[in-house]
Amino acid sequence: MSLISFMHISDVLLGSVPDMDYPWSQERAEEVYDTFENIIDSANARKVDFMFISGNLFGHQPGKDELDRVNRAFSRLETTSVIYVTGRCDSMCEGSLLLEYRFCPGVYVMGRPYNEELPENDIRYAVRDAGATMAVDHIYFPNKKVHFYGISYFAKKMSSVSVEDIESDAKTGKSVLLFSGGAAGCIPVDFGKIKKTGFDYIALGGRQRFSVQLPGKAAYPGSPESVSAASAGAHGYIYGTFEDDGISIEFVPAARRMYKTIDYPVTNYTKELDARSDILRIIDKEGRENIYTVNIVRNDNCEKNFDISECLSKFRVLAVNGEHFDRSDYEKYQRANKNNLFGSLIERMYSADLEHREGVKLAVDSMIDASGIYMHSSYKMGEDMFDNTRRQVLTILSAQKGAYEKDSDIISYEDTRRKYEVSPDVLEELNSTWASERGVELQIKTLRNRLAELPRQNRRKKMRTIFRTVLVPLMLAGIVAVLVLAAVAGKNSGYAVGGALGKIVFVLILVTALLYYAGYEIFRHMTGIRHHSDGTQETDSEILINDLKVLEDKREELHKKRVSLQTKNGYKESLHDSLSRQSAIIKEKMYYMDLLNIAVETLEKY
Repeated sequence: MSLISFMHISDVLLGSVPDMDYPWSQERAEEVYDTFENIIDSANARKVDFMFISGNLFGHQPGKDELDRVNRAFSRLETTSVIYVTGRCDSMCEGSLLLEYRFCPGVYVMGRPYNEELPENDIRYAVRDAGATMAVDHIYFPNKKVHFYGISYFAKKMSSVSVEDIESDAKTGKSVLLFSGGAAGCIPVDFGKIKKTGFDYIALGGRQRFSVQLPGKAAYPGSPESVSAASAGAHGYIYGTFEDDGISIEFVPAARRMYKTIDYPVTNYTKELDARSDILRIIDKEGRENIYTVNIVRNDNCEKNFDISECLSKFRVLAVNGEHFDRSDYEKYQRANKNNLFGSLIERMYSADLEHREGVKLAVDSMIDASGIYMHSSYKMGEDMFDNTRRQVLTILSAQKGAYEKDSDIISYEDTRRKYEVSPDVLEELNSTWASERGVELQIKTLRNRLAELPRQNRRKKMRTIFRTVLVPLMLAGIVAVLVLAAVAGKNSGYAVGGALGKIVFVLILVTALLYYAGYEIFRHMTGIRHHSDGTQETDSEILINDLKVLEDKREELHKKRVSLQTKNGYKESLHDSLSRQSAIIKEKMYYMDLLNIAVETLEKY
């Protein structure tokens, strides 16, 4: 069997943004892609047969643009077949574009029902085993005589899969198992059991550091480019070869940068200039391109403060830890200064309330640091030393206080706070005005409905008038006539109406009508009197229109008042929001400025 070569990568985490909120974070995000593409070019240069990607090629669910960029890199491969299983970060969960994205020929995503087909004479031609499943995929490269078994993630967690039960059924050639596992929430691995499986190589993923779990059998390549200080050290990929008598692998560094830690020891006698020079010399030696965390390691009860950060500002430094000593034990200073001014200052610190204690502590610490008594075995501060140190510390703290008072963020905050305090609180008046406006609006709506109803009321009124003036008199006259005729008929059966009797009936009808009309006119007259106002009679429509105009004028007045109050209230709310944002920005500055005020006031009293 001829030599078969491969490159093994995992946890590339494309799309990640390392060192978020640091000036170089976007540059690092691009370097993660650059390193991956450099590995693709190395595969071409080495003419390797296979590239294994055992999980987490992407640091999240990739979008179309990200997949296109990766696919363009894959398309540069000339003789290399890509075997790719997904991990927790890039799982083929519901909605994942990886489920159907068409990669270029020669890229095989394990667990997917689709692979790009190549002609049988192509060196990258592969066939899927008929017994393969989405849970455990199996494809075979007949031209290379290599079997691949792969487990892709279809959810964030795959803890139910037992890889120890997977056995290679390859009768000829080599067999490789690929999966991401061995960490919490990932596929669990018992390396003692998996060692007994018949696979020639197990391509592991899910860890960001290179490690060989089973020599000549199973390995984690780690991330090609580290994405956090937690995975410090060298990063790259695994290069390996299959031969008749076994397998050989080697780790190949590929990362653009490494995360490194500098532990610098100091004592009370360490000079700050020497510390700065030494740390800069270490960075030059280890590589200026790397990303550092600097730890100041205090030996021999060192209480001295250092200012290292400033000289490291031009390098990629995540943090400088331990520059300033956080003093908590004052007993030795209290015992040595029981009957002097410095002793009384320490007593004042212990007796101060919680609100002022930290400020007095700042004064005490500044006195200790400036005097250097932490370097003396007696720890005592005499009267002359106290006076000289107090003047020196007051000068320093007052200068710091003045710098904070001139800070642009604090000035802006104080200006906004003053504007907020003098701005009137109109919320209650605004709510009252708004309620009044809604009440007037309801009255207007009611009047408009009544005005719209008037034509129908007038029509009904006319119908009633017609009924009263025509039908009612006729009905009454008819009733009277019937009664008279009935009375006459009762006396003289068959007697015909005419002559004097007819005149009597007519007169009765006329009298009845006149009485009705007289009563109706009196009613109308009395009703009309109620509608007189200063000698001018108004109709119902005119009254409603006048009332409506009054209400609309009132509504307009209330609306203008509400808009004015809303403007004032909006201005106050904007000031409140601005104060909230600014206070979050200057919270630490304001806290330290308060401590400085207390420290200065305390020392000025001695």
